[in-house]
Amino acid sequence: MSGRPLLDAPGALGEVGPDETREFRARLAAGDFCLQRCHGCRTEHFPPGPACWRCGQVGLEWLPVEDPSAVVRSAVTIHRSFMAFADQVPYAVVLGELRAHPGVRVIARLAGEAVPIGSGVELVWTGDPSRAGYHWEPRP
Repeated sequence: MSGRPLLDAPGALGEVGPDETREFRARLAAGDFCLQRCHGCRTEHFPPGPACWRCGQVGLEWLPVEDPSAVVRSAVTIHRSFMAFADQVPYAVVLGELRAHPGVRVIARLAGEAVPIGSGVELVWTGDPSRAGYHWEPRP
């Protein structure tokens, strides 16, 4: 091992983690932002995991997000960061609740200036899986 921190290694975000994370990253690299949905109780999940947090069933199905718009539920400005984002400090991070998937919230970096809670944002594929692969952009 090179002695570099795991999250400091080139491409590390897409090469490590459980199978669900690798599958999510592969779908994201193909341009599809996906959630997981439980076969049993139909609960939608993000981030991906091995089992339903509500009923415990394993083998969740992948559900493409057709409408990436969301409403900001929380926001914070980051002043220190992982190495992958160090050149962007300070930056805003937003917790957005997907409009087409009520209750499903996604945390991601916001491109641009901070926005007020209740504002509209949209998930955008950045094309850079070493930096999460997606971010929020302000939308009406």
